[in-house]
Amino acid sequence: GSPIQALEYLQYIPYHPDTPVVKKSIPMMPCKTKKWVLLGCLIVILDESSEVSCFPTIPLPHHEAVIKHPINSQALSMSGLFGEVQETQRRKNVSDTLEWQIYVDQSKSSLDRGGSATLDAFCGLSSTKVQIIPAILPKSKNRFPWVRCMSTKIGITNVDVGNVDSVDKVYRVLTKHLKVKDVSPETCDCLRWKYKGNSYLEQGYLDLAIDAYNQALSKPTSMMMGNDNKQEGVILLLRASAFLQRAQAQKSTLTKITQEWVLPDVQEQQELFVESCNNGGLGVVNSVLNQIQSDGRKQKQIMRQIQYHHGLYQYALLRAAKDALRATEILPNYPTSFLRAAEVLSELWNLGESRRYLERALTLDDTLEESVSLLLEGLERRQQILDNARATQEWPDDSLRLALDIAA
Repeated sequence: GSPIQALEYLQYIPYHPDTPVVKKSIPMMPCKTKKWVLLGCLIVILDESSEVSCFPTIPLPHHEAVIKHPINSQALSMSGLFGEVQETQRRKNVSDTLEWQIYVDQSKSSLDRGGSATLDAFCGLSSTKVQIIPAILPKSKNRFPWVRCMSTKIGITNVDVGNVDSVDKVYRVLTKHLKVKDVSPETCDCLRWKYKGNSYLEQGYLDLAIDAYNQALSKPTSMMMGNDNKQEGVILLLRASAFLQRAQAQKSTLTKITQEWVLPDVQEQQELFVESCNNGGLGVVNSVLNQIQSDGRKQKQIMRQIQYHHGLYQYALLRAAKDALRATEILPNYPTSFLRAAEVLSELWNLGESRRYLERALTLDDTLEESVSLLLEGLERRQQILDNARATQEWPDDSLRLALDIAA
């Protein structure tokens, strides 16, 4: 039947073991709201075993700026149609060492205002006494992005905080509002530089982005040392992206110079010189020689520019390769790191290694099959170009690399 008829039927069904449907609230809702409520109710009815509620935690898509945080216990079910919490039941499910559960809103309104970075900052700064849970929180008067901090101890008031849009505010929530100890100021400083680098990278200020990532990596924080140094891997991956963009900028400059490079016709110059010797005077011959010498100096200058930008291009690629390969060691289960490494290795004409890294990324995430297939086709084309160039046996290695980087 219609959603309204279904809702009338659902009013008499306890859709959750602890919280019945509120009979007086549903009829007063707008039709669109009723449809959303119906969807939530049906999900719970069809899958009671999953303990789905109207206040669920949600799996987030993988992103290079989000770090998985060690969870001490399973994400807790938030009972109730409108996000009410069954305090007694919730506290029974938490470990003795856990002091706070922080629900970070990941609704569209929060994500549009930096909610993913807020989640990342909480994960990076929180200790093992705090559980970070991404969730779709109920609508609130708080400014986005906002968080709900719920204590696991009886007698401590829960805290809602809005407009948590910077790492400094996350640090203040943990240390001032929640009185959480063991929150590292050095880690806060590291994350601050990381987000600065992200902002610069998004705006295309590559040098500033690289400097910011260098500052972040130079901080001797606890998350940069030991076995759980995933934050270091993410920053290395971001810096690799910045170096790769710098390499592409140098390659664009290199291509522009070569496209505007007009080589003189040597045979035409020889004919002009012979004609000036036979039919012209000494002044004409000197003029022709000066022109030929001037053209030669101009060609040398252009060639030096090409070699200079090609050197910068290769240097940026090597720096990107170093960071990307290190990121694959720190994040062995993160497919994006292997994709970035494969991209850089392809630019360096290390096509066999690039293929192996693409296959590893596909092994980690089979949903990448279509995009990896396209990249593998690109590797085949580059391999064909490389084989054809080597077959001529006329180019020294440095000239061959320069020609491949420009033409391919």
